[in-house]
Amino acid sequence: ENAQSLRLNAQLNINTASQEELEGLPEIGSKTAAKIISNRPYQNTSELLSKKIVGQKVYEQIKDQISVW
Repeated sequence: ENAQSLRLNAQLNINTASQEELEGLPEIGSKTAAKIISNRPYQNTSELLSKKIVGQKVYEQIKDQISVW
């Protein structure tokens, strides 16, 4: 429960997040998480869309939970 409440406050850095952390995002399964990892590094989160890793619908669900540092 503690990790869950932390995740709500802190955004997940898609450049450093583990496979497991990425899979914790809504609509992100193991294949998508692996794609996110293999396409690093990202300059901004919208590259998930431009690199066709996730679609618009999924991006809308996760965009407030992810960041790049």
